[in-house]
Amino acid sequence: MSIQARLATILSVLVLAALACNAPSGAVGADLGREAQLAAARLQNPVEVTPASADQFALENAWDEALELPEGRTFTILVSDDLVEQRVQEEVLQTEAAEYINDVDVIFDNNAATFTFGFSLGGPRRFTATVISSIGVTEGGDLEVLVIEASLDAGGASIELDPETLAELNQSLEEGLTREVQEFEATNNQEVYMIEATAQGGNISLTGVILPLE
Repeated sequence: MSIQARLATILSVLVLAALACNAPSGAVGADLGREAQLAAARLQNPVEVTPASADQFALENAWDEALELPEGRTFTILVSDDLVEQRVQEEVLQTEAAEYINDVDVIFDNNAATFTFGFSLGGPRRFTATVISSIGVTEGGDLEVLVIEASLDAGGASIELDPETLAELNQSLEEGLTREVQEFEATNNQEVYMIEATAQGGNISLTGVILPLE
C-alpha cells in the first residue's frame, strides 16, 4: 500500500472515531412554507447542547438531545477540539491504528479543522501528517466539509496528496460529522436543516433545525 493510500486509511479511522463519536424560543409552525420556517428558525435563540464529557457516547448523546427537540426548534451543538482530540486518542488505542499513530493534535479555528499526527508504516521511518478541512453549510442546508490541504512530512520533505486521496478524506469527514443526522432522517419523516457551521476558538459550532419533509 502506498504512503498516500495508507494515510487515507489512517485518516478515515481518526475522523470517524472523532466526529462520529461524534447536526430556543417558540417552535416554528409546520404549516408555514419552507422559507418562512427557516426565517423563523434564524430568529430564535438556539438551544445550546454541549457534550458533558469525553466518554464513549458523549457526542452521540449530544446529537440525541438535539434531535429530540420539537420540530422547528433551533439547536446549536458545541464540540471542543480538546474533547475530539481526547476521543481520537482513546479510540485509536482500541484499534490496530495504535501500532502506527501517535501525537494526535486537533485544532478548531478560522472555520477549519486541523488534524496533525505522527505515524509510521512499520519501519523506523516516521511521518507527520497534517490535514486541514473547511467547515460550512450548503445553500440546501447540508453540512459541508472539504479537505483544503493535506500533506505529510517525511524528514523535511513535504508530500502533497493526490485529488483521489483528498476525495476519500472529504467523504470520511462528512460521514463522521453527519452519521447521526443520516440515521435520524432515515427513520423519521423529518429533515435536519443546517443553518450554520463554524469552527472558532477551539470549538465547532453546528446550528440547525428539524423541519418536516417537503
